[in-house]
Amino acid sequence: MITTSQFPAQVAQDYFQTSVQTFAVGNQRIIVIQPNGSKFDRFEADQVLKTIDNYGAAHALVEPDPIARFLLDLRHAELLDSGGLNTLVVALKNATALGTTLSLCCLQDTVKLVFEITRMDEVFTIFDRSETFITLIQTRPTQIELVAA
Repeated sequence: MITTSQFPAQVAQDYFQTSVQTFAVGNQRIIVIQPNGSKFDRFEADQVLKTIDNYGAAHALVEPDPIARFLLDLRHAELLDSGGLNTLVVALKNATALGTTLSLCCLQDTVKLVFEITRMDEVFTIFDRSETFITLIQTRPTQIELVAA
């Protein structure tokens, strides 16, 4: 296990500062995950995976609670490596197993290029802005998997 004490302060700050916000839109709950680091690698992606898995464990205890939809906001990520992409695929599979979605938004051009080259832009639902995702949830919540920006 890697602890923040093993990294210089700035590197640790980049790796482990991820904000998670939960809010409701109509009868839908949305969990927005926003890593603050400029590099989205396996360590950052693990935080996303843990958030989804922890939510799944908590949701199993409170069954009547509506399942949330996850939105990963990558506006700060300038780089995406293979470890981060692979872990994102696992996170998507876990979200799907929970009966929910994991969508992405605010990809910088360098990160978007990685998704296009690997054809993962055909696997993930990607939005230019978080507002587009929220509008779609409000107007057509069952079609979120089919629409990409």
